Amino acid sequence: MSNLTPRQERFCQRFVYCLNAAKAARDAGYAPRTANREGYRLLQDPRVARRIQEIQWALAEQHGRDTDTLVGKLEMVYRRAMEDGRYHAAARAVALQAELTTGGSMPHRLWRDLADAAAKTLKAADQERAAAKAASGDAAAETAPPYTGQTFPKAVGA
Repeated sequence: MSNLTPRQERFCQRFVYCLNAAKAARDAGYAPRTANREGYRLLQDPRVARRIQEIQWALAEQHGRDTDTLVGKLEMVYRRAMEDGRYHAAARAVALQAELTTGGSMPHRLWRDLADAAAKTLKAADQERAAAKAASGDAAAETAPPYTGQTFPKAVGA
């Protein structure tokens, strides 16, 4: 942390979350009457700007670690779903991984393309399982119901 006053540090912390200099200044304890001017002045201070950037980098790094953890967990869900023949759950795990890695900004068209590709892959997997079952004559080889063509829910913001 740089050599900021406690009030300047509070301003930096608040500004990162609200991105409004006047509101951050009021929340940090500056007078409401002068908050606009103080917020602007603080943003012009190189020490304050550097501290805001440090906080943003720390938050971005934490977000990246959180995202990596979630993607890893979804990978485990995907693998287990594939092992169990739960293809819709596997495809949904892949879709959620894609959403996380694109920041939730995946266009609806890409969701549809992903769903189409997943459906083709899953149908092919069903056909392979059926062929393996027929070749082995083992009724236990077919432990999961075939993919039924379930659709994905609409993408957020689509």
